[in-house]
Amino acid sequence: MSFPESFFNPAAIAVVGASADRRKVGNVVCRNLLASGYPGKIFPVNPKGGRIEGLPAYASVTLLPEAADLAVVAVPAAAVLPVLEEIGAREIPNVVVLTAGFRETGPQGAALEREVLDVARRRGMRLLGPNCLGFMDTGTPLNASFAAHTPLPGPTAFFSQSGAMCAAILDWSLEERFGFSRFVSLGNQGDLAESDFLAAAGEDPGTKVVLLYLESVKDGPRFLRTAQEVSRKKPVVVYKSGTSVAGARAAASHTGALAGADRVYDAAFQRAGILRARTVEELFTLARVLSSQPSPRGHRVAVVTNSGGPGVITADAIERQGLELARFSKETHDFFRRNLPAEANVENPIDLVGDADAVRYDLALTRLLATMEAELLLVILTPTAVIDPQAVARVLRDRLRGASLPAAVVLMGGVSLPAARTLLEEAGLPVFSFPEPAVAALAALVAQRKRIGRPLRSPYSPTGEKARSLAGTVLGERRGSPTLDSDRAAEVLAAYGIPTAPLFLCHTTAEAAAAAADIGSAVAMKVFSHRIVHKTDIGGVRLGLEGPEEVGRAFREIRENLRHFLPETPFEGIVVQKMFPQGTELILGSSRDPRFGPLLMVGWGGTYANLLEDVSFRLAEGLDEEEVREMLGEIKAHTLLEGYRGSPALDRDGVIEAILKLSRLVLDFPQILELDINPLAVYPDGVWALDVKLVVAN
Repeated sequence: MSFPESFFNPAAIAVVGASADRRKVGNVVCRNLLASGYPGKIFPVNPKGGRIEGLPAYASVTLLPEAADLAVVAVPAAAVLPVLEEIGAREIPNVVVLTAGFRETGPQGAALEREVLDVARRRGMRLLGPNCLGFMDTGTPLNASFAAHTPLPGPTAFFSQSGAMCAAILDWSLEERFGFSRFVSLGNQGDLAESDFLAAAGEDPGTKVVLLYLESVKDGPRFLRTAQEVSRKKPVVVYKSGTSVAGARAAASHTGALAGADRVYDAAFQRAGILRARTVEELFTLARVLSSQPSPRGHRVAVVTNSGGPGVITADAIERQGLELARFSKETHDFFRRNLPAEANVENPIDLVGDADAVRYDLALTRLLATMEAELLLVILTPTAVIDPQAVARVLRDRLRGASLPAAVVLMGGVSLPAARTLLEEAGLPVFSFPEPAVAALAALVAQRKRIGRPLRSPYSPTGEKARSLAGTVLGERRGSPTLDSDRAAEVLAAYGIPTAPLFLCHTTAEAAAAAADIGSAVAMKVFSHRIVHKTDIGGVRLGLEGPEEVGRAFREIRENLRHFLPETPFEGIVVQKMFPQGTELILGSSRDPRFGPLLMVGWGGTYANLLEDVSFRLAEGLDEEEVREMLGEIKAHTLLEGYRGSPALDRDGVIEAILKLSRLVLDFPQILELDINPLAVYPDGVWALDVKLVVAN
């Protein structure tokens, strides 16, 4: 079912569980609706009838004089089911269940919640909650919640999976004069979830920025599709809590060990075009900037300051955020040299020196706005005994409010600056106490500009039926363990066109000698085990072996090392593989996330994969060549691909092709839980998968 248009703009609202007792939730909802200026009809429902907050009350929903568009339910959990049946019988399309006592309380509550949802689906209703604070819309206006306050109007929609967070943020927002277009407590998300409200905010003309506080995502693929659509029209900023890992899950591969839950969300948000806030404060700071400032034309920043130290701090932050200090023309340098004191710095950052007054700030800003040699502005004021902060603030307000360049102001100080800060904030200008968050906010503007209007990417999909059939046959012939034997795993990669070194899985010295003879050149030997991730740690690898004597001796040594270091681990064989020359070693991998599907990894490989963690992640779904190039650009090892200190450039295109083929493989076969290619040896003229680990679901 689609999101109902009448949800945020109902003509009439029934409050089921309304009460004359002002301490009860049902009474608070009635008072909030009245206080918010809601223009429609309000029908309190209470078995005793009478009047509630001056409104006539009805003994049941069946006795309402007309059908409402929205019902807000504030009755005990045990009474919710019969109430929903009555609401459904009156064909009320939208329901908010404020009541707690459902799946958050355990199995019995979860069973009751399933019954509630069954009624809602059978009756064709859309349901917010249960166990939520309610919602508000300042455009309608209405406050269908039991919150202590009604928000100020503003251009920002806020959706939260925590009711307590809603209450705290709402209280904070009134002190900070931060306004909202919509404010929704999602509760248990039994029916309506974050994706529904995100999609609705994308269509709401009163919303410029969408903020979400998330603890999890209900439906990963749907959330990604929705966020991709909305983020191309307006900024979507998420604060995701629960990022720490209390206990690392057991993982059979390097990728599984490195791909923590937070990295999955990073990859998902990047795919969806979502800006990620790392603190709650940053969530709302970004909202202020994104809703008040124009989209930048580029990423070059002009900095105006009256103090050298903060200017240097700002320049450092600009570089860290991937922005650039603007370069001024000779004419602009000459202009500043003629009009500023001799001790002023006319390079960027422009230092107006400590005695700068409002006139000096006015001169600098007027010139920068006229020449448009920068695409963003950052203005810093530190209080000194000779500066009038309010006079400077009036100049900044007059020059920056409505300017074509996005700007941020940093007022570095305390007791001297409240009046100046208030003046600027009332003008809708973003004000910061320190340079770093201001630069981060400008970087978010640049990042959003890249997303706006960017066409949705077409995923790479070259897989033919033959490749799927070959790989499927091998995957279907597992020999008991969830980890495929090395030779079978190599066959799966080869079926998808990923170059794989010839290898044999051997169980005796005779088999190993025969395999080495078949290969006909120097060989590498590696212990094979479903339980061992780091083979070198137990002496399980030997390289550059030639002839039956060396091969036999290495076989016995590896087997003895296994017995010595891991006496409880059964011997499953030793891989004999063609020895390749030393190349640059990368790791490619995939692990399957239960919400978002396969997650791909590329990074510096070999024995340093876990130590360095020089890795980049992306979701496999929708991956294309452009995004793979972005992945490679994010790891330090990319300098080696380009040719480092006179060494030849390596086969970057071969690496890209291998990653794309790997993405297709793990998408085609959902039973692949984890997969490592470590190392992927990269040469100037090709790539080879030298070691493969593949874990399949039972």
